[in-house]
Amino acid sequence: MEVPKLTPRPVVKRMIMVDDDVLAVKTYSIALRRLGWEVEPFTDPASVLTRIRAGDVTCLLSDLDMPGLGGKTLVQEARAANPHCVIVVLSGQQEIGTAVDLMSLGADDYLMKPARVPEIAMRLERAMSRRLLEQAHASQYSALRAQVLEQATSLEQVYNMSLVTMAYALDLRDPYTHGHSTRVGEYAGDLAEYLGLDSDMVSEIRLGGQLHDIGKLGMPDSILLKPDALTVEEFRAMQQHPLQGWDLLRESMYDRPMVLNIVRSHHERLSGKGYPDKLVGTEIPPEAMIVALADSFDAMTSSRPYRTARPLDTALAILRGGAGTDYDLGMTSAFCSMIESRLAKGLLPTGHPHPGVAPSAPMLVP
Repeated sequence: MEVPKLTPRPVVKRMIMVDDDVLAVKTYSIALRRLGWEVEPFTDPASVLTRIRAGDVTCLLSDLDMPGLGGKTLVQEARAANPHCVIVVLSGQQEIGTAVDLMSLGADDYLMKPARVPEIAMRLERAMSRRLLEQAHASQYSALRAQVLEQATSLEQVYNMSLVTMAYALDLRDPYTHGHSTRVGEYAGDLAEYLGLDSDMVSEIRLGGQLHDIGKLGMPDSILLKPDALTVEEFRAMQQHPLQGWDLLRESMYDRPMVLNIVRSHHERLSGKGYPDKLVGTEIPPEAMIVALADSFDAMTSSRPYRTARPLDTALAILRGGAGTDYDLGMTSAFCSMIESRLAKGLLPTGHPHPGVAPSAPMLVP
């Protein structure tokens, strides 16, 4: 199946700005216009909300501390009125909690005052480029889904392929995640075959591997697309994705417990130090343990912005080191033997780049 071409629209430098400080609005407007921006200035947040609801607003630069409506309420109401509008907030508050609150309400970015105009312009353009890329991905996803529907021959195939397409769309949100879901599904299915499981179980495990991260569809870009390591608070939010994925699928896939077990429990570890349920030992479903091995291996052998891909032999050594504490001993031995057997025959793991070479589309987040 041919993937439709991704064609983001160019950034249009047009925005509205609001700050109750008349001098600040005037100063920023003049400076941003010199950088090529069309600026529509406001000093009343209520008027801005009316303007956004009227349509044709692509970018909002807002102060946080304003009388009346207030910056947080404006962000929330503006996001509800226009899901595609880029919203960047300026504030003198330097608490990290304020930034997290604003992002959860719908802001795309947050800058602390005093902010230099070139920095503001750069952050606006970056946020707009990301938003346009998301819209292009949505269009690409719609086209891809249409192809899926044309090729499906039964309602079950339509549903399964739609879910896989959703997982593919998740990978498309950022180039560093492209291909991860597919590779995990292939590794997991191949290991299930290697262990001698029947064809129906192999198919369920392969599908579960493809869908294991589907709960990340609900993760905000500020966490999912962060170009460096997550903070403790951000990682706690990320740890909710197995539950979110399970909740997304549990009603429609009530009769496919293996898939649901994989989505919910692929981050559990034998020691009980995994998440989200801190299962211990045999409490962890075997199918989830199979995908845990596949997921960990692909994560280690894929590059991230803050580290390069580990060589395959290093990743296998790390898995063996966790056998009996993190991973099932027998499954770990089987997985490593499977990969080594392929390497000995000059074969690379299914769908994976060369050992130790950073792939063009690796996994980004834990």
